[in-house]
Amino acid sequence: MESLFNPKSIVFIGISREESSAGYQLLKNLTKGCTFYSKYCKPFQGKVFVVSNDAEYILGFKCYPTINKIPEQVDVAFIFDLDPLLKSLVDCVKKNISYVFLCSETIPKTEEKIKKLIYKKKTRILGYSAGGIFVSYNNLNAVAAPIVSREGSVSFLSQSEDLFYFALNWHSEDYFSFNKLVQYGKEIDIDVSDLLLYLGNDNSTKSIALFVDEIKDGQKFLHIAKEVAKKKPLIILKGGEKDNIYDVAFKQVGAYVVHSPEELFEIAHILAYQPRCENALCIVTNSKSMGTLAQNLCTSNGIILSSPKENLLKKSNMPFVVTNPLVVSSSMQIDLQKQMLDVILKDDSVKCVLFIQVLQSKTMIEEYAKMILQLKKEHATKPFICVGFSGKYSDKAKLLLDSDNILDFLSLEEAVRATRSLMFYKYK
Repeated sequence: MESLFNPKSIVFIGISREESSAGYQLLKNLTKGCTFYSKYCKPFQGKVFVVSNDAEYILGFKCYPTINKIPEQVDVAFIFDLDPLLKSLVDCVKKNISYVFLCSETIPKTEEKIKKLIYKKKTRILGYSAGGIFVSYNNLNAVAAPIVSREGSVSFLSQSEDLFYFALNWHSEDYFSFNKLVQYGKEIDIDVSDLLLYLGNDNSTKSIALFVDEIKDGQKFLHIAKEVAKKKPLIILKGGEKDNIYDVAFKQVGAYVVHSPEELFEIAHILAYQPRCENALCIVTNSKSMGTLAQNLCTSNGIILSSPKENLLKKSNMPFVVTNPLVVSSSMQIDLQKQMLDVILKDDSVKCVLFIQVLQSKTMIEEYAKMILQLKKEHATKPFICVGFSGKYSDKAKLLLDSDNILDFLSLEEAVRATRSLMFYKYK
């Protein structure tokens, strides 16, 4: 599937000049980088062709009457026009186009004809109702979402177009980061198992988030999912009616099962960027109330709070008493806080740290974020989770944490849920 994720040329078939149409938006995103301004918007560097009988030019691109008139080889095609679908697909097969996205919502009475057409041919099909593909590192933004995310290590496969765009719109820019995204739609040819197998062997993908409504070949899927889950975290959200049979089967092959879109992306990102750890957490906060709330959440989630050994603290000669949660006044100098936390992190009885900050000073929160980055360099084998660094007046602190892939969560519930996954998900 190398030419699918790293194409050198793309053709759009059957798009119109209607700016609200999916084809027009997708072409614009690919060639401009995205619809709305983003610092991550960069145009696709490969060749782009347009096939349309409605215009001579669309977005500055010459429109060819048919695919056969394009003088060069094409790797990937997107077909939007339903009426001449089979004819366009025949042309794609004759031109040896490797991958074709069928973007129409329905394919009336043509599914079997399509299967026969591509049988033993080079051309492979995604869709119908396929929404497109996004690859962060090569500026392949072939989706109709208005903005894009920064480059990351999480790849996301979605059968649902709605959840696919929900993910992009909700988690764009600096909140979460993605490596590859595919909205593959209905499975006429290529199915979720084929894509999952590729991502399982993809070195730039560190964890895989998957939303699936239905699975046509369950045996094939479970076999591939089991092999993928031996290599990297696989997090699955099943759509449709609730059925515990799916949850049990997914867990048996080593997948992490979640029950909401929020949890899907939280867990996928924390497992991609932070090391696994044993069940021994230290909570560090400048708020006694938030520390107590976090402690209660940890207890209800089976997370054990662990404090450093007393003899280690005595040897350090630090003038403080350690409790867990550890409440540190915001007035304490940053260098003294760092010395204190360094002592705690050196203790083997502490396996993970949850930092909770209640904003009191913009300058302090930025300095605190810098301190966390320094501690992470010195204690790279221990996971760091943060709460309270996102917001209008702490955005610079959040960006500092992002630079080292230290996740900051919007709520205690999200942070504790993510922490639990590091302790209890044994994917190998």
